[in-house]
Amino acid sequence: MLVVVVVIAGCGSFGASERLAFEERPYGERPLTSLAADALTAFGRSMREADRLAQACMRREGFEDLFAPVEVALVDAGPPGSDAVVLDPPPLTVERAERFGYGEPPSVGPSAEDLMREALESLDPEARAEWERAFFGTGAEVEVVTDGGEVYRQAADGCLAEGRELVGGDLSAALQWNAVVNQILGLRADAQERAMADERVGAVVEEWSRCMREVGFDFERPLDAVTAGLALGDGPLVPASEEEATPSVTEQERRLAVADARCREVADYQRVIDEVTSYYENVVMVENEAVVLRWGETVAEMEAVADRFDR
Repeated sequence: MLVVVVVIAGCGSFGASERLAFEERPYGERPLTSLAADALTAFGRSMREADRLAQACMRREGFEDLFAPVEVALVDAGPPGSDAVVLDPPPLTVERAERFGYGEPPSVGPSAEDLMREALESLDPEARAEWERAFFGTGAEVEVVTDGGEVYRQAADGCLAEGRELVGGDLSAALQWNAVVNQILGLRADAQERAMADERVGAVVEEWSRCMREVGFDFERPLDAVTAGLALGDGPLVPASEEEATPSVTEQERRLAVADARCREVADYQRVIDEVTSYYENVVMVENEAVVLRWGETVAEMEAVADRFDR
């Protein structure tokens, strides 16, 4: 089961944006981003261990070479050798744009479903049905319902359930972890949506767009420029830096990215985006303060489990 982002309504008090001053940060800077990164990191570590145990189970069932991991692959990993999850890309600076353009398009790799489909295509229908029974199970389902009404179900037997049960202590705990990660990601997405609709962000985006038109580029939003830049795959390539193993970049992409970065500086785009997003993350946290403590406890529980298996 992959983590699927589900935007849910706040289940605490409402109207926090009306009573929380813009400069107030009761939960600090970017609290939902920090909590979501911690949750994804802990969930990913615990699910990798569950994958290992499920794979051992599948080998016992006779499927030695047919196993696809259930990956948490929604975001970039942290530094090499680190399990940390990084949710926000680095800011686009002139120096970075001159060296790398926009960089590589974001990629999460093949999904768990794609990997499983590829592995199972080599099986005949009967063997495939046996594999699915062994992995997914066929028995009664365990069900977890979130505060927002989202339902998570999984068969209580099968190797997938065995791996998650061994890691979580019981299957419902592992499903609850999945639900918590979704709740945090959903609320972070809600905060970002509110931030992008804020008039302060609208003003800097308009200033950025005006700056871009002055240098010959007609885009309404920075995202439009990024999308166009990443699509510039034709043209003469400029050699990548010898110091870092990075892809080459077309001169057209480099020119656009540098203009974009300079106009972001002119509009003070990054500072405003960070401040407004941080404000709305605090607003959403205040609106859901009744469950914030429980989220933190669940993340700590996942981290403790992952630490136990890492020893």
